[in-house]
Amino acid sequence: MIGYRADADESVKPDVIADLNDPLATFKKLSYDTVICDPPWDYFNKIGWCHQLAKVARLRIIFSSPPMSVHLKKRDWVKSYYLTEKFGTRFIRIWQIFDRRSEFITNDEIWVVK
Repeated sequence: MIGYRADADESVKPDVIADLNDPLATFKKLSYDTVICDPPWDYFNKIGWCHQLAKVARLRIIFSSPPMSVHLKKRDWVKSYYLTEKFGTRFIRIWQIFDRRSEFITNDEIWVVK
């Protein structure tokens, strides 16, 4: 495994206990190239946590989401979708993938992603 499995619920025995509403309390800004997020679906009804999580991801965020759209600033992110389905059931999983645009400004620095 590369990285950490983070969760706010201690009972699932994550590597790191962290709150998605305030990830910078646990992780440094832009500390991971890719953040993969598969929260409980009711979490998508809460406002603003996606934007907070974007502060940790340097290059990409991947959300496993219910059939609803996650919005991050279009000037900063390019969005794509990937769908998976489990054969034998009617379950479809939607992966919303956000890639930072090739140049973005943060902390008064310009990062060029290659």
